[in-house]
Amino acid sequence: MAAVVKEMEGFCDAYQANREILRFHFHRPNAILHRLEQAQIPAEVFPLDGQFKVERPTFITEDEINEVLAPGGGYSDSKLAAYVFSRITQTAKKDRII
Repeated sequence: MAAVVKEMEGFCDAYQANREILRFHFHRPNAILHRLEQAQIPAEVFPLDGQFKVERPTFITEDEINEVLAPGGGYSDSKLAAYVFSRITQTAKKDRII
């Protein structure tokens, strides 16, 4: 990675001296160089406590269903179709069909 950063530094110097080395000027070599330098910084690791548990919800609330159905879909009555499907699936799970 250090070799790439060194090459990019050389390119940035050459680009400042002669902007015609790039055909299009929407590239920002100095910004790319900065991102490469930032990528060399090692990530900071935070140790987890041994008692830490990830809690995931095991059900979908009515509010979550409404939030998903509110925007609608690409065809007529798509909200209704999604609602009916969710109700049929919930009923089937209660009756252990699925």
